[in-house]
Amino acid sequence: MARRDKIKRGSPVGLIFTGIIGFVVGGAAMLALYIFTPDLLEQFDTELARFTGGETDTPSDDHLLFEATQGRLTYRAHAQGIEPGSAIHDAIMASQPSIAASYGAQAQQIGDADVWVEILFERTASAGPYVSILRTDYIQVGNEDSLLQYAATLVNTEEGLGAAASDLFLNDAESEQALATLVCNALLDDLRATTSDATLNGTRLNCSQGGPLPFFGGPPLIFLPSTEPDKFGGVAMFVSAGRIAPIQMGEFILTIPQADLRDYVRPADQNLFAGEPDI
Repeated sequence: MARRDKIKRGSPVGLIFTGIIGFVVGGAAMLALYIFTPDLLEQFDTELARFTGGETDTPSDDHLLFEATQGRLTYRAHAQGIEPGSAIHDAIMASQPSIAASYGAQAQQIGDADVWVEILFERTASAGPYVSILRTDYIQVGNEDSLLQYAATLVNTEEGLGAAASDLFLNDAESEQALATLVCNALLDDLRATTSDATLNGTRLNCSQGGPLPFFGGPPLIFLPSTEPDKFGGVAMFVSAGRIAPIQMGEFILTIPQADLRDYVRPADQNLFAGEPDI
């Protein structure tokens, strides 16, 4: 069902800050959610390059937001594609002391290891008043243990609200099952491409009933840029390692072109989608 955050009216910065406060402050709840090996991190860097123009080096528009040292914690946050001085940028900036303090408190509870945290807030796409943002937390504990985790949000800049992806789609049960089937088919394609096998945990994947992941309320979902300006070209879903398959299989980044989604987009929002995913 479509949903929208309930917040009080005020300044644009206050509105957007309130709308995405859970997104920018959240995500620091656990330092040991998933432990990744260096080879998996290298694999993830390769996957992430698909969403940053093929480059894993620091992009030219990447700028430092905040850095702090607190006990054993070293913390740095960056932004990419988010204009300094904008309401979204100011909201993210305002959240930085809270995020750093949260990570710092956790770092004191996990033993004697030093902890490094690098966070990237990335504008992945925009269409009309909507801006899609991906938050990536890279966490290094000591010299060996590291993890990567994601969060995503959609902001309506005209209304100053943190939106939900479901706001743009039909909310009937038939549409939700069809969208879940698209996610399942994308997962199936990924499994075939990476493992030459259509099985998950030893069971053949069956997408006829929607599959193991929902389109809404599941893993972080971002909107992708399009080959046409100011349009969404599709979506990508970030499925954490270990969520639906053995952790050794790593993470799944599932992409769905907008052409496959159009039948389930609300008529009023059809004009936000066009072209092909520009990744």
